[in-house]
Amino acid sequence: MKIIVLIFVFFLAATSFSQSNDGNVEPTERVIGDKPTVYLEYACQDKKEVYFRMYNNTIWHISVTTDELYLSKKAIKLRNGVNTYAMPNDRKISLHYRVEKWALPWENVKIPKIVYPHNGFSNWIASQDSILFSVPLEYLRKDLQIFVRFEYEWEITKKGYTINDPEHRVSFRGLDLSDIKPKGCQSIWR
Repeated sequence: MKIIVLIFVFFLAATSFSQSNDGNVEPTERVIGDKPTVYLEYACQDKKEVYFRMYNNTIWHISVTTDELYLSKKAIKLRNGVNTYAMPNDRKISLHYRVEKWALPWENVKIPKIVYPHNGFSNWIASQDSILFSVPLEYLRKDLQIFVRFEYEWEITKKGYTINDPEHRVSFRGLDLSDIKPKGCQSIWR
């Protein structure tokens, strides 16, 4: 009898998890299914800098910290009801990023120190959009990586504060740069 009850419970659980409440398929958070939700992509490099595009492949707007306030003509409405503007995708953005060790724990790696002004600005990358930023080539050695912190719009309260959700970040390892054939930066502006 206990076996029949257990089988019945498992059957009910499997049935309830396989259906949504209204019978409709929920939209995915990814716009392009085979790409990460947020990612960095190599754009080009010159003798001193590597340029990246930070892509927002989600249905939500995301916030990043920059040195200055960037506004484009692209108006967006946040989930908390605030109307604002997304950053432009056709100019270089001074994005805050960090450098950290990408090596075995016992390896002695000197991590470059980046100093930012005490005040940064929260700027928005619109859903399905990207921004362009650069990193000094010396920050992308094989034993280092860069990362950018970001927040989803649904983590911002109606008063504009962030809630204490886990930290979101996207990174690029210097090791991966060795797999890329360097290209010039003449055609990065779109």
